[in-house]
Amino acid sequence: MFYEAKEELLWVRVPASYDGEGASRERRGNETDQVRSLLDSYYVPVARINKRSEFFASLDAKRYRARALLGDKAEHPFQEIRACVNNIRAASIILIHTEKGEPIQPALDKRQAWEDTIWGGDDDEMGRRIDNAVRAAEELFRPIIAEASQR
Repeated sequence: MFYEAKEELLWVRVPASYDGEGASRERRGNETDQVRSLLDSYYVPVARINKRSEFFASLDAKRYRARALLGDKAEHPFQEIRACVNNIRAASIILIHTEKGEPIQPALDKRQAWEDTIWGGDDDEMGRRIDNAVRAAEELFRPIIAEASQR
């Protein structure tokens, strides 16, 4: 399931999008075509997360079972994937809100970091966080899976 989460988050963060993929975003009446296109592109990661919400909810549900069986240490990989999802969603929403008028300098200074959060691959900071969560899950679950397969 963690490998699937990694693949889902890689897909969520792909900067290319299909026509209309971010169109489910709530619109403001005064958006020019250029602004609408930009804001829709910022919304694409949220739309993709929303499209796979059942998967992410299922992953969260398994967190409680893992904790009950393996203790508190089992929560870390689940929490880190959830944090990555939340960070991507938050960065998308912040980018949209900073375009509501004249962007203020602090927002302009952080724009690149927010864009790096929503768009990227497995070789950037967010990608490394996702990889670390997968590795933590492997370290936790691999011995249990190996033991079960020997029975």
